[in-house]
Amino acid sequence: MQVLRKRELPVISWCVVRVRRNHLKVAGATHRVFEDEALEQVYHATKGVPRKINLRCTHALLSGAAENRKVVGPAIIKRVLNDFDGTL
Repeated sequence: MQVLRKRELPVISWCVVRVRRNHLKVAGATHRVFEDEALEQVYHATKGVPRKINLRCTHALLSGAAENRKVVGPAIIKRVLNDFDGTL
């Protein structure tokens, strides 16, 4: 039996911002959780691959919570991306 793998296609950057905000709203967020610049950094670092975006955003949320931040900004994203990729 042949196993088929679903190919993840990159999404465009504005879609990342919109989808991420919608997910957080559905989860109960009442304020902006990610700065737009932070999401743009994630988009460029992941080349728009949804699975990579979600993983890095989840880690950024955890890092922000550990620092008692209400909003995840570029500095947190930079650290998360460095942890994953060793870049930035």
